Amino acid sequence: MDIILDHINNLRGMFHIGTFSFIYAFCGGIFGLVMGSFTDLVADRTLEDRKWWGTERSRCPACDKVLGPLELIPVISFVVQKRKCRGCGSLIPWECLWAELLCMMLYGVLWGFHAPLTMPWLLGSVLIPLFMIHIITDLKTMTLCDSVTLIIFLAALSVRVYGSFSGGEYRIGDGLLGAVIASGIFLILSMLGAMGFGDTVLMAGLGMITGVAGIPFVIYSACLMCMAWYIFRCGARCIARISASPHFVTLQEAKEIALAEREVPYGPWLCLGAYFWIVFFI
Repeated sequence: MDIILDHINNLRGMFHIGTFSFIYAFCGGIFGLVMGSFTDLVADRTLEDRKWWGTERSRCPACDKVLGPLELIPVISFVVQKRKCRGCGSLIPWECLWAELLCMMLYGVLWGFHAPLTMPWLLGSVLIPLFMIHIITDLKTMTLCDSVTLIIFLAALSVRVYGSFSGGEYRIGDGLLGAVIASGIFLILSMLGAMGFGDTVLMAGLGMITGVAGIPFVIYSACLMCMAWYIFRCGARCIARISASPHFVTLQEAKEIALAEREVPYGPWLCLGAYFWIVFFI
């Protein structure tokens, strides 16, 4: 038995670079693919005001065909079926693919940097599916599900309470103060019309996660990612306009595109900012 354990430890050491474990990252990535597919389903049914639990099977939204096991394999089914439903041939939304890949990366990075059952590993593993639901719904419809935000807050509060009673550094006082300050800042922005109220409620949960020290990082990183998303959307619209017409986009057309894309969701980038704080600073 000791020889087997020594071989396992040697194998693990071969796949470690610094504090990053490629074995844990690989396992996290596989788990993330499954969770990405699941959270995409939950987000879609939440937007449609349908139950995501129970015995209802996954179906094609175009022809209502019940999807078989092979059609539910993350990423592989999307590629093998060439982004088409086997029943009616309708195109599968790109959202299904990027949700699975994004969730794969989030879990892979988290599990790669943090060993199982550590505080960041537990907190991040619970929050990533909730963050993914917010990311999907906010990007699609610019709405945040209040029940998901409440679960985020309660999960962070539970970890803070545990940290306070166990004598750890992750204490409830810092979390409550962070929640008040973060939500207070966004409440002012919401009253000024710069933010939606959903972002204000979300920041209460994220402030509970990061505490006072993490608020500037979350807001600043979210601003950078939001700006990058805005530039990407404007660039994509310009490229689509050029492809549809033989001439380049004029300055007036570029201004129209910039104005049309000026309303951008902020919730996804706040969630990702909190995720990066969990991975690199807790």
